[in-house]
Amino acid sequence: MTKPSTTDREALRRLKDALVKDILDEPDEETAAAAADDGIDLERDAQAMREMFEATVIRSGKERLAAARAAMEASRVTVLCGASGSRGAIVFQENAANDQLRLTMAARNGSGQSERDLEGVKEDLAELAAIQEEPRKED
Repeated sequence: MTKPSTTDREALRRLKDALVKDILDEPDEETAAAAADDGIDLERDAQAMREMFEATVIRSGKERLAAARAAMEASRVTVLCGASGSRGAIVFQENAANDQLRLTMAARNGSGQSERDLEGVKEDLAELAAIQEEPRKED
């Protein structure tokens, strides 16, 4: 297969440009009449295009909503202890899950944390969260 010469390519480019110019310069009425002669219903086709565009916008919106819901669900936390749902308990759960919170306790003769100890920690964290949520004054 031979490669077209530069002059052949240039001639094809000029022909293409002339055809495009003819199409674009043709009055809309003539284009519509030619389409009707070929059995093309421009109104029906235009309506079909509008419907496809609207369906695409709706589908895109649904995909964005699903992604937002998935992100929200992924960031949702559950309370470790109790059903109080206090901010302190939620902070405790978020930080414990991310291994960012390290609690130390005084020696208790070998016994672990009691339920009362955990409630105290949750209350303390709730107080700290209330302090953190207060508006900060900029220095």
